[in-house]
Amino acid sequence: MTIDIEKIRADTPGIGTVAHFNNAGASLMPTPVLDAQIDHLKLEASIGGYEAAAAAAAACGDCCAYIGEEAAAQLQPAASAAGWW
Repeated sequence: MTIDIEKIRADTPGIGTVAHFNNAGASLMPTPVLDAQIDHLKLEASIGGYEAAAAAAAACGDCCAYIGEEAAAQLQPAASAAGWW
């Protein structure tokens, strides 16, 4: 998987105004993340927090499954070499 640094920079509005070195807990948010959070907050305001969480559960599960598959694909060669896989 190739990381497109220019796309990430273009999607992160704060990059144009600050040099953000304090990112141990949280980095500057890219626009897609900010938009998703705002959309979820609007959903919570309109239908309630528990209902919004239930509505988002499928998307969260899909994301976790994807991350797990990607992590396994990255770690599998090293784990195989070490005899763990």
